[in-house]
Amino acid sequence: MEELASTWLYRTGVPDGAEAWESADVFLKKKDVIAWYHRNAYSSVPVHIKKQGMEDYANQIIDPLKDNTFGGYIKASGLVSLSDSVLHTKRPLKNIDIRIAGYTRQTPDPATWEKEIAGWIAQSPSPKKAYEQTARWWTNF
Repeated sequence: MEELASTWLYRTGVPDGAEAWESADVFLKKKDVIAWYHRNAYSSVPVHIKKQGMEDYANQIIDPLKDNTFGGYIKASGLVSLSDSVLHTKRPLKNIDIRIAGYTRQTPDPATWEKEIAGWIAQSPSPKKAYEQTARWWTNF
């Protein structure tokens, strides 16, 4: 109920004729990767539009909630899947290269979001290059 109160229309509870539900978080079944997302399959914006008598302008109002997908992706050399949410090493390691990305975007479907975040991981620089880029940025700053 506390989260519902963050929007003026739901501040005292769910109005008649409106829905209040939340999409489940999803862990993707990926080998040697932890990837998860939350996707807003429902939005309260249409309820607000109707309550404010703005149906004539509904096609001009951008809904920032509908189909907004956000989550993360973790991949590391030398780590393997123990489950959908746990990676581990088969043996002790002295060095590890972990790539972590968080990503938020309204996408037409979860597969598009997954492809895009995997792309961010794939194009991320090596630790050495990332270190050099960061050091250069701070020097210039």
